[in-house]
Amino acid sequence: MRKVFFDKVKELLEKASRSIREVDVRATKGEHCQWCDYGELCRSSSEFGEDESPFEDVNGD
Repeated sequence: MRKVFFDKVKELLEKASRSIREVDVRATKGEHCQWCDYGELCRSSSEFGEDESPFEDVNGD
């Protein structure tokens, strides 16, 4: 049980570290939407339900 837990922690730390190194700041849905200060504004919020922005490709480009 401990090994499973620590393997998951290691996986999440590696993902976070990679995101920091690569300056990946894309919004992702998840439990953090409940406490994130931008949850009501973010189109990626778990409560908003829109994965793609309706403002992209407005002119058909």
